[in-house]
Amino acid sequence: MLLNKEYFKSLEEVFSTNEEIKSSRYPIGSYVTASSQTNGKGRNGKNWSDLGTEKIIFSGKITFFKPDFAISLLPLFLGRAVVNTLKTFFPIKRSEIKLKWPNDIYSGKDKIAGILVETEIIDSKFVFILGIGINLTGIKTEKEFVYNFLSEEEIGKEKQDEILNYLVDEINLLEEILISDKKTKSAINELYYESLMNGATVKFFSENKILKGKSFGFDENGFLKILSEEKIYTLMDSDSNFGILNE
Repeated sequence: MLLNKEYFKSLEEVFSTNEEIKSSRYPIGSYVTASSQTNGKGRNGKNWSDLGTEKIIFSGKITFFKPDFAISLLPLFLGRAVVNTLKTFFPIKRSEIKLKWPNDIYSGKDKIAGILVETEIIDSKFVFILGIGINLTGIKTEKEFVYNFLSEEEIGKEKQDEILNYLVDEINLLEEILISDKKTKSAINELYYESLMNGATVKFFSENKILKGKSFGFDENGFLKILSEEKIYTLMDSDSNFGILNE
């Protein structure tokens, strides 16, 4: 079990749930949520802004007994847990909810959730800090912003608690998937075919220039494979040049 529900703490306002959970006050297996955070963390030094009326602001602290898997798979499979959870509770949006590699969740053309995984070493163990922000309900007011909500109607605290519990269960399933090469490979393939990356034409930076190509899968490390001008490229991560092209 990666996350222990007995080690859960619900907070009001925090600076950052990721920074909060790093404290030695929280043992491995702990997770916290907050009603709001004043300096939410995103990837590459960016901030994550929690938006809307109802949201999930979550951070957990986990380790693996035998972490002999590619650590780069963790954000990808954490995205899988978020996608599975949201599809379960918002079935009307099921066909729209997809992973955008490497760590964003979209509903249609709009971002609804973001993921940040950080690595710490505690007592000679690799410890992973899992940060998840989900905009559940609200009304989009600025069309130029690429964000949205899963519903305009509020769902209430009881339903939010159910979503959180389900998400924790989905995260705990990752331990079983990641210790089996067969299950890992199957989950990677399934995730790719159900993601926004499936057959997408993308732009990316390589060889000191912007290139265009078609994605055709994730490799065993969760890296994106792209075919461009009869040459195969493997992207370990995205950067500011990366994007899906509408064609």
